[in-house]
Amino acid sequence: MNQNVVDSEVKKIVDDLDELWPSGDVPQQLYHYTDSKGLMGILESKRLWATDITYLNDSMELRYGFEIISSVIGSKIAEGYDELKSFLEDVKLYVNLNSASTTAYVTCFCEDGNLLSQWRAYANHGAGYSIGIEAKALVGIEYEGPGRLITETLLRKVLYDRATQEQLVKNTIDRFSSLFQDVLKSTQDETQSINLVANPLSRQLWQHIYYFKNAAFSEEREWRIITVVDVNAPWVELEGLKFRASNTTIIPYIERRLDVPSSIFFQRNHAISSITLGPTLHPKLTERALCAYLDVTLGKANGVYLTESGISIRLDNK
Repeated sequence: MNQNVVDSEVKKIVDDLDELWPSGDVPQQLYHYTDSKGLMGILESKRLWATDITYLNDSMELRYGFEIISSVIGSKIAEGYDELKSFLEDVKLYVNLNSASTTAYVTCFCEDGNLLSQWRAYANHGAGYSIGIEAKALVGIEYEGPGRLITETLLRKVLYDRATQEQLVKNTIDRFSSLFQDVLKSTQDETQSINLVANPLSRQLWQHIYYFKNAAFSEEREWRIITVVDVNAPWVELEGLKFRASNTTIIPYIERRLDVPSSIFFQRNHAISSITLGPTLHPKLTERALCAYLDVTLGKANGVYLTESGISIRLDNK
């Protein structure tokens, strides 16, 4: 069994696993919370930032997913036969190597465009905006950033239930382990078989990690669009990689386009469908300024629907 045949089998497995991802249908709209500065940048550029995932606010997030992967692999090693144990030991090594050799860029959304916890955390304590984005414009988006594309850009719902996460990892390992056994029978070469299958399995496991979060964050109802690229090889061009300053460091990011052909959304040439005004904004003054700003940035027939939050929020929570 050669590399091309293995690649074809891997694609079948990945497609099957994508179908099993327990997220349901993609909502018509997803929402991105931001402050006034962020809103203006998005409207003027028709771009969203996709941040290097290692620079997100929750530094423990990737470790949480990695611990699930390690635990399940450890259980599989304990119950497996010798060749499978060797395969899974190498998978653990590849998982660690891939964490250093690839970079994932993530843009985060919420299912709910008017959620109190999101206003507080991501929209200037309520003095910000919830931008409604047509979700179908995010599916299959073309990648124009730096490096070599490793996986297609995927829009998925974040999973919070530990049992669901573990079962998904087990299913993934079982499918690739079966492929390893088939390759081993064909080649009669354990080392070659491991090399052919362990790396794609490790990449798929990392795809899971990016969408796993602790159940304590389930109220966020988050969806993510993630692109994984190789940006570390010495021959890779970094054109398109951008940087911004935070209070403590410099953050790498890429941009995702929101401009689309006008025929897709009833003559709108962008994927922005609505903007909800935060609960602590002055509604009339804000709406007046925002209407004028939309006319300037997106045109008078921009098709963006404005609404007020209506949520009661205490200002002393700042």
